[in-house]
Amino acid sequence: MNRLIDLDLRAGTIWLSCPWDPQAVGTIKTIPGREYDAPTKRWSVPLAEVALVIHRLEPLHFRFTPRMRDWWAENRDELPTAPPAPDPLEVDPADGYTVSRLNEEARRALTAHFGEVWIVAEIDGFDRNKPDNHAYFELVERTAGGAEAIARVRAVMFAATRRRIEQELPGDIALRDGLRVRFRGKVELYAPSGSYQLVIEAIDVEWAIGSRRRKRDEVLEKLRAEGLADLNVARPLPLLPLRVGLITAAHSEAYNDFVHELERSGIGFHLTVCDARMQGRDAEASVLSALTWFAQASARFDVLVVTRGGGSQGDLSSFDSLAIGRAVCELPIKVIAGIGHHRDQSVLDFVATSEKTPTAAAQALVAQVQRAISRVDDAGRAAAHASRRVLDASTRRVSEATTTCERAVNRRLNAASRRIDQAASACARSTTLRLVAASRHVDRASVRVAERGAKSLELAGQRVQMAWQSIDRAVTGSFRQRDLQLSHVEAKLRLADPRRVIERGYAIVRDGEGRVVTDAAALREMESARLEMRDGMVEVIPVESTHE
Repeated sequence: MNRLIDLDLRAGTIWLSCPWDPQAVGTIKTIPGREYDAPTKRWSVPLAEVALVIHRLEPLHFRFTPRMRDWWAENRDELPTAPPAPDPLEVDPADGYTVSRLNEEARRALTAHFGEVWIVAEIDGFDRNKPDNHAYFELVERTAGGAEAIARVRAVMFAATRRRIEQELPGDIALRDGLRVRFRGKVELYAPSGSYQLVIEAIDVEWAIGSRRRKRDEVLEKLRAEGLADLNVARPLPLLPLRVGLITAAHSEAYNDFVHELERSGIGFHLTVCDARMQGRDAEASVLSALTWFAQASARFDVLVVTRGGGSQGDLSSFDSLAIGRAVCELPIKVIAGIGHHRDQSVLDFVATSEKTPTAAAQALVAQVQRAISRVDDAGRAAAHASRRVLDASTRRVSEATTTCERAVNRRLNAASRRIDQAASACARSTTLRLVAASRHVDRASVRVAERGAKSLELAGQRVQMAWQSIDRAVTGSFRQRDLQLSHVEAKLRLADPRRVIERGYAIVRDGEGRVVTDAAALREMESARLEMRDGMVEVIPVESTHE
């Protein structure tokens, strides 16, 4: 929630909103007529106190809403100025200090004594979800073991300072709970509420990087000098990493997150968990023991995951161990590390494949298996598609061959039909010529009969009858001969039809491209051939080719 001053003219009210802060709340409570509205978590102040509101809240970095800014720009010159606050040091302390005088003297004393100071402490209560807002948190001093806080001081880092400091920090360090820092700031005491805090102005970046980072770099340099640093990183992740080893604290949040992600995938992972301490003094020995066990049983696993849940940056120190780094480098199993959060890094993040959270480590395994499954599915689809292409091509070739055969038969039948028509026409012309000649002969005979008289009429009639009989025999014989020739042609065509040959139980041998094979030697050299039979095509393998 931002620190805002808003305006409601119809209600004659100013609305104040801010995140909870003793200093801001204490200042608001000094304004006459203020009321807290619990449902909206805001304060209302009468519009008549607008000058006092702005006078007291602007130093606390309250900002105007656009509506309030426009109204204030138009009316500020017509409004009375805020009355100056009385100097508490001028109040007569007849009966001792007043609260305001005590607080003010304490504020002046703190400012005069400390000015700017450097402080070394651990951050606590830092809200990282609102990076553009002011940051209100505490600086904590802990016992040597880090388990208990022995002192705290409130701190504030205003938005502009926060952005500048976060930009100065290296990528592997972020302002967050548990981070030990060296801050420079001003000690302030707000007199109206008596609250005391440190206003942060700068950070010692080199100190923040600290000894842990230097130690980590030294360990990595030793591993590189020994030629070990890249051994496990370069080891490829198996195509199907289904046999998974896990080093973590059993039933911890990290364990639950990792297992839940594997179960949610629906893939049949086989998980073996080795319970280990992941922070504290015993962490290094516990993790080394687990790594040794997995090294001895490496043939049973495809991948090993080392993971832990949240914790302070100091909890990562166990994983900056030279012994752990060397054990991971020499492990004959691919190692995935998920021991940090956000920008935290340890030696293990450099000598193994780094995934920042347990969930991310599980997702990496799930993604690898899903990629393998997808490749198998793609190969199956490609094979099916290729088979369909081959089948379609074969079907097209058979169809084309059938069409070619039908066209050839039709062409031969049409040619035979034309030859028959031509023979019939020739026969008809010959018959007509003979009839014309016979008619002329009859005419000449009739003249001779008429000339010779009645005596020769009977002889002429006999000759005419004989002529007609001869003509009938000639015509009938000619047509019979032509019909016989046509029948022979049709019989030859039927015998030449490949379908008749196939229907009689024979088969046509064709090569892979559909051409007819007539040479046995050529057939023996083929890897396969096809027989065209009455009810379909059959693919065969020549006997000698099979023996080879």
